[in-house]
Amino acid sequence: MQPSRPFLSFGKSAQAHLEVILTESPLRVQRGILEVLRLSGLKNVEVLPYLGQLLTEAFDNLIAVQQVEGNGSQAVDMLKRHLKERNEDLLSLCFHALWINHADMRPSCMRP
Repeated sequence: MQPSRPFLSFGKSAQAHLEVILTESPLRVQRGILEVLRLSGLKNVEVLPYLGQLLTEAFDNLIAVQQVEGNGSQAVDMLKRHLKERNEDLLSLCFHALWINHADMRPSCMRP
């Protein structure tokens, strides 16, 4: 028995709304929206602007970590740890966003 997919009854109007609020939501909500979009089965979800935003923030975090690298104070170490953890979250969201349109991301030699 196939699980019901009530999202599909809303179609493209709900998809467009979710794509817009995706960038303005907290991380946990973003992960939930991405999961709803993935499970909906809809294709060609526009995630490129969202991915660009995530990757820009991750790159900015890497630059910030590099800028404070020589300072060994406890506060700076905490900041670096926070930025690295934030990047892990951002990259996880990037993976989830890519998963929507590319369900099987294994290399072609490993696919059945």
